[in-house]
Amino acid sequence: MKKVFKLLVMVVLLLTVALVPEACSFDSTPKLEETFVTRYTVTFVTNGGSDVSARKVVEGGTVREPVTERNGFTFTGWYEEKACQNLFDFTTQILDNITLYAGWKKNETTYHTITFDCNGGTYSDTETYIREDIAYDSIIMAPIPTCAGYVFDGWYTLKDEGTKVDFNQQKITDDSTFYAHWIDTFVKDNIVYSAYANDTNGTSVAGNKYDGQPSNLVVPESVEYCGSNYNVTGIGNGAFSNCSSLTSITIPSGITSIGSSAFSGCRGLTSITIPSSVTSIDIQAFYGCSSLTSITIPEGVTSIGDSVFFNCSSLTSITIPSSVTRIDSQAFYGCSSLTSITIPEGVNSIGDSVFFSCSSLTSITIPSGVTRIGNNVFRQCSGLKSITIPSGVTSIGASVFFNCSSLKSITIPSSVTSIGASVFLNCSSLTSITIPSNVTTIG
Repeated sequence: MKKVFKLLVMVVLLLTVALVPEACSFDSTPKLEETFVTRYTVTFVTNGGSDVSARKVVEGGTVREPVTERNGFTFTGWYEEKACQNLFDFTTQILDNITLYAGWKKNETTYHTITFDCNGGTYSDTETYIREDIAYDSIIMAPIPTCAGYVFDGWYTLKDEGTKVDFNQQKITDDSTFYAHWIDTFVKDNIVYSAYANDTNGTSVAGNKYDGQPSNLVVPESVEYCGSNYNVTGIGNGAFSNCSSLTSITIPSGITSIGSSAFSGCRGLTSITIPSSVTSIDIQAFYGCSSLTSITIPEGVTSIGDSVFFNCSSLTSITIPSSVTRIDSQAFYGCSSLTSITIPEGVNSIGDSVFFSCSSLTSITIPSGVTRIGNNVFRQCSGLKSITIPSGVTSIGASVFFNCSSLKSITIPSSVTSIGASVFLNCSSLTSITIPSNVTTIG
């Protein structure tokens, strides 16, 4: 009986499943309906106007009209095509990616007045240069003024300080005034240049400082700064002092002066070319140039200043031109390798200690125009064997031949009336000397 009952239950279940419609079946996992939002990009091409970023717009939405500006033009609207023929309606629904183009109409030409205030300088003989014909949005070529003793540093927006104006980029959009600014030095290719205070044309500079690189230097004939070309006409005081790595230098033909201590302490300097245009070599110009072996002083130089070649211990020869009339104190002090030197006839003054410690100097002739031999002129010239003193000399200073241990004989002319102290002290080879009768004082 139980087996029959189980069988009947199974039959009922099978019939129940068979009779339930397929459409009535269900999934235990619920399905959620997905929602997608479509967005389109509106791109703006400003055609020379200020930038406008692209916009994202929901499908069917509208885009707000952006603003763009362009100097010298009037905005005419946003167009649907590059040719700018059909204006875009900003109430239009956006249904795709689109690009809009800015349209422009050029303004009528306007002109502005530009004033260049030379701020102490001049241009075309005037301190204020005015142009009234500058078209709107144009680029102009600015004048280049000059100022005695200064270098033009450019045009600025304010009389003092302000912003420097680049006229290659600056467009004129309004009446404006620009002010010249002036400096007394500027740097170009590692050389500091200085303006000449007495240069009324403002076109000449002097090399005034150098950082020692490169070691072989060629000074330019001219240098450009802020649109102006400046002739390099001088080597300034201390310009290359203590540049120990400098080995050679070429000075251009336009240079007329070499300042004091210009090359002092240039221990590595072995050669230098001085052009014929140089007329002045100031004190200590080559002081301590211990590697310099030879030098030619050009015609036109009239004097050799104090200590110009002081301790140039490798200097073996030097040419002094006939134009020189004066050799100042210590000019060749310590030039221990100098074997000979010719003093031109035009020299009438030899200062104190000029050849002090020139130990390799063996002979020298003093020109006839010299009337006085200063103190210590040949002191410690241990190699000096002979010297000719002209008849015009009237006085011989103190210690002139001190420690001239090779000097064997000397003739003192009858014109000498005064001999200083210790003149022949330690002249161990001197066997005889005749003091003229006109000498009234011996120190």
